[in-house]
Amino acid sequence: MVSLASGSVGEIFAIPVSEWTAINKRVGEVLATQNVKDYIPSVLSGYPDLLNSCLQWQSYTFSGLVENSQKISAYSAQAISDFGSLNAKVKEVVQSGGQTLPDNLKQETIDLLKKLSTSTAPIAAQSNLLSSDVINFLKCNSIVDIQMAKFKGSLDVFWEPLGNNIKVLEDAVGHVTGVWNAITNDLEHLLSLPVIVTIPFIESLNLDVAIASWQDIQVQAKAFPAMTAGQEQYWTNPF
Repeated sequence: MVSLASGSVGEIFAIPVSEWTAINKRVGEVLATQNVKDYIPSVLSGYPDLLNSCLQWQSYTFSGLVENSQKISAYSAQAISDFGSLNAKVKEVVQSGGQTLPDNLKQETIDLLKKLSTSTAPIAAQSNLLSSDVINFLKCNSIVDIQMAKFKGSLDVFWEPLGNNIKVLEDAVGHVTGVWNAITNDLEHLLSLPVIVTIPFIESLNLDVAIASWQDIQVQAKAFPAMTAGQEQYWTNPF
């Protein structure tokens, strides 16, 4: 069965703003230690990697997530329009008692699947790249959190461990990566074969379910930039 969409790709955009605030405050706290960055590694060996990941978060990762959400919102809106129209036309044929689809609907189905595959590939690639950056950021934080617990008394500067905030973001990123890969692979495999468009084939695409998923994704992705607006303030004022 081909998977055209999954609401899981929007999970990262549904994370509450309180979680993003905790994470961005951590970034600010780490950036604020740069004046003693030569001392901290003697106590926290993972600090240089953490600092680098926070600098990347500041310069690219977080803004990349916002940009990605905007692209996914537009992508979802287009998919809803394209496949919503196709779905309505196919249902009209079925409801009128038709047993086969007219040639123009068969070609439209193939064209839309190709269009979806073409538009999915860059979205998935950007999402996977960002997910890799986020995972590295979370890994660096986890390592330093463990080291801080051991050497808390030796540090003049200390911040609270992210703990559950890391787990929430880590779970969402893992789902996003897996699902985008599955959708991309399904579409590529489907279009590598001769596609015979029939009513049962259209039914196997579960267009009602896919459209509902795209609608959920669009709502979450569209809301993300506004929800996280102003988070950058914590990079310079985390306390």
